[in-house]
Amino acid sequence: MRLTYTDIKRAHFRNIGKANQFGDDTLLEDFNYSLGQRYQLIFGALSSYINQDDQTSITIAGEQYYSYPVGTVGVDSATITVGSQNFTLSPIYDQYTWNMLNALTTQPSTFPQFIYPRKDDFGVWPIPQDTYDINFQRFFRDRNLSVEDYTTGTISLSSGSSTAVGSGTTFTNAMVGRWLTITDTTKYGQGYWYKVDSFTDATHLELQDLWSNASITGATYRIGETPEIPEEGHILLPAGTAADFYAGLRNEANNATWWNNVFWTGDGNNNIRDVDNKNVAGGLIGIIKRYKDRERDNIVQRRPSAGGLRDKIFSTVLS
Repeated sequence: MRLTYTDIKRAHFRNIGKANQFGDDTLLEDFNYSLGQRYQLIFGALSSYINQDDQTSITIAGEQYYSYPVGTVGVDSATITVGSQNFTLSPIYDQYTWNMLNALTTQPSTFPQFIYPRKDDFGVWPIPQDTYDINFQRFFRDRNLSVEDYTTGTISLSSGSSTAVGSGTTFTNAMVGRWLTITDTTKYGQGYWYKVDSFTDATHLELQDLWSNASITGATYRIGETPEIPEEGHILLPAGTAADFYAGLRNEANNATWWNNVFWTGDGNNNIRDVDNKNVAGGLIGIIKRYKDRERDNIVQRRPSAGGLRDKIFSTVLS
């Protein structure tokens, strides 16, 4: 089930027995801090399996290294566009091969053939001699959640259209990437989520998908910031923040352990942390199991041989 920041906050306060104390600054500050820690912990555990998107960079003649877009933690695969043709860039993951390539005094090609992902940037080889578009699929880490649901006014949606038309709304560009759902139970399509694709003005947003239900007018709705992790993992966040609350502010070890077990295994009485243990099917460990087949080793060759250049004698002039 998809949860927004507001949903997670409410679940957290229920979990700690403070359902009506949203205005407590100490509790709210503690929640926001713990939410960020738990969210990034999940990202770290799943970054090899999910959380990919496409990005584009532009080469500059004579420059070899390029900074990642904000939030990037790694590169999966990449292509370069030369004219109207797309060419795959072979990834290199070891310093030795990269050094050997850069030791060549003559470039075998006028456009890049290899990409070398590093911690904060990536290199391309041969060094670009012109401007090219490099398209790469990256693993990213989202920023921490902090935005309350937006519910002002009403909206209308037409069947087969992606445009959400607001009445009494003040939509903003910051809403792009968030999710919209109809909350009016008398309307068609209530409860389904649509991602906001673009912002037009204060009363118009474009959704990523066409509205597939009957046309509706004057419907209540909400636009929320949701975690960029599998939906089944959303409910783990208030369990993790509750564990941190009991371990910290309340100093209650038993409750902290119970909620931490829920976070990791889905069972407050199960303290197993072994991903390979068959007795764990829920929690974060269960999600790791379900997504392990999407690990990047199955997508790219981790240590390519750089086209057979490893350990060769580089006395031949390439052209």
